[in-house]
Amino acid sequence: MPDKDGNVTITQMAVWSCPDCGATIRGAMGKTKGEFSGKSKKEILIDRLNSGENVSVADVSKELGFDPRNVEKIISMMIKKGQINGELKDGTFIPNA
Repeated sequence: MPDKDGNVTITQMAVWSCPDCGATIRGAMGKTKGEFSGKSKKEILIDRLNSGENVSVADVSKELGFDPRNVEKIISMMIKKGQINGELKDGTFIPNA
């Protein structure tokens, strides 16, 4: 899970075996922080819909990897909640001017 800054701690685990007695010890060999940046699918969708251009639901669904019916449901919900301004007509989002 990322922390509040978006950083993820990656822990490299190891097992050590004693050559004399055969005892094994497991533990962390090293840790590093990684940052995974990029936009979420929701942010990508909102950016496309707020671009001011007509947006094809089929194109957006391919880009996001979602079923077109689900994308239409998401867009309808966003319109109802007032997150975006526009309307859905025949598989196309048309923004309000």
